[in-house]
Amino acid sequence: MSSLTDSRPSKRPRTSSTSELEDAEHSTTRTRDGEFWYEDGSIILVARDVEFRIYYKGLLAIHSSIFLSCT
Repeated sequence: MSSLTDSRPSKRPRTSSTSELEDAEHSTTRTRDGEFWYEDGSIILVARDVEFRIYYKGLLAIHSSIFLSCT
């Protein structure tokens, strides 16, 4: 009788290490938007290299039917 591990396909080899991916994520210098950065915001959006910290229900749901339906 064969085990489940015998019938699994082999995994593909890694193309980069986790530390390389983390370094790439942190190598971009991001700036916080002055108008849309709320200390008590509940979600952070990043567009290119600008961070926006906003209220989920507040700004997103008012201006987007996509986020309104997520409630």
